[in-house]
Amino acid sequence: MKEISNNLSKELFHSDVFYSHIDFDGTYIHLSEVYMGYGIVVGDSILETIIPAKRKFFEKQIAEARKGEIVHFFTETRNRLEEIDKWEMWLQPSYSADGNLIEYIEVFSRNLNAGTENFISSLFKNFYTATDDDLYILNDELYILDINKSSKNGDIGKSFSEIMERDDDYLFFLNTFEQAKRLNGVALKVTHPIRKSNRNQKRYCRISVTYMIIQGVGRYMLQIRDVHQEHSNRLALKIQEKQFEEFERWRSLGQMSAGIAHEINNPLCIIRIQAEQLLDRLGSQRNDIDPSHLKKLDSIVKQVDRIENIANSLKIYSRSSNSISKQTHYLDDLINDTLGLFQAQTGREIYIDYKNNFKELEIECKKNEFYQIILNLLMNSYQAVQKFNSLENCWIKIWIEKTILNQYVIYIQDGGNGIKNEVVKDIFTPFFTTKDVGSGTGLGLSISKKLALENGMILDFEKDFNYTTFSITLGLDTTKPSE
Repeated sequence: MKEISNNLSKELFHSDVFYSHIDFDGTYIHLSEVYMGYGIVVGDSILETIIPAKRKFFEKQIAEARKGEIVHFFTETRNRLEEIDKWEMWLQPSYSADGNLIEYIEVFSRNLNAGTENFISSLFKNFYTATDDDLYILNDELYILDINKSSKNGDIGKSFSEIMERDDDYLFFLNTFEQAKRLNGVALKVTHPIRKSNRNQKRYCRISVTYMIIQGVGRYMLQIRDVHQEHSNRLALKIQEKQFEEFERWRSLGQMSAGIAHEINNPLCIIRIQAEQLLDRLGSQRNDIDPSHLKKLDSIVKQVDRIENIANSLKIYSRSSNSISKQTHYLDDLINDTLGLFQAQTGREIYIDYKNNFKELEIECKKNEFYQIILNLLMNSYQAVQKFNSLENCWIKIWIEKTILNQYVIYIQDGGNGIKNEVVKDIFTPFFTTKDVGSGTGLGLSISKKLALENGMILDFEKDFNYTTFSITLGLDTTKPSE
């Protein structure tokens, strides 16, 4: 039995030589790796890659190897770019364990003038075989020339648009490819949600696109890595950090507001008592007293009442509700109950469009505090639209969406004139109000934000809508589908 010399064997296994096994009819039965430039897989025939003029010669070399000879020769193949590649090949018979039977033929092949695709193979050979990411080579027309995973070789030759399940995903990739081409040679990296094969929902993926011109031919190298869980964990951590920062801010405000309320109420109590005593004392002498003096005293009492109401509102910032435990409630029931309270308070028919596609969704919260959050937002919406007589603007919408990270968000929107951009940053600040003097204390939104935080939720203003829209993001750990 002849064997390849040790020196030659060492040279082959430490160079750019490809290694495979073929059956006696030329069928591949083993590949050390997928031949990137040709998309060859087990079961393909080596003869299909050989140019027709060289096939009979190649069959003769197989026949010689089958007799037990080691054959060394040169041949030619045609790649996808219709280029002719020259190969140096060695065919060596592989014997059974007892040494009497040739079971298959080992093929060692070296590309002597690798075309564009094979040049890319050599360039990224180690990278392609070492990563679990999906890696694609595409031409300028975005046709798939190669994929690093044999399970996806059926996509080779297809247009990239054919493997995209949604138009919005394809448009994203089109834009990414265009940007990568402008960067020529520099990898463009972005994290973006896309729909992957056999998945109904989008998943966050780390996408890297590099455009290269090799031997005068342009090629895209696309890498897609699923980072959905990593992205979810990072977002959850950011939410927790934001909640902690908000909690600390509101705790400091609570300590300050408790002191202010106490200091305000003490002198107010004295003013009220003395004003009421004067009213009682002068009440029996109304005929002898200037009526304007009585009106001024009455006005003092009313203003004291108003100041006391504001001071008492401050106490909610310092009030601890730890004694009240959270309970599990159907979200749909909570919102419907709040809508009933809202209609009772306004006494006016307002068109409310409420949509909930998650009727079985349950959340853990303190029910009364949740009512207060939603009711405050609804009352703000009501005050923004009550001046309109036409249903074109006199409406409030409530709907619930599920995000890509499996969070649930409540949206409340109204048809009012909106909030000016320059004041958006202040709307959650205590005592800030855009209403007329005497129409509000400026505490509703700030109190709602604090209550939302204490219930594991985030109340925010959405800038990307045409109408005034607030969102309540339910915490990752506070929502669960009903069993």
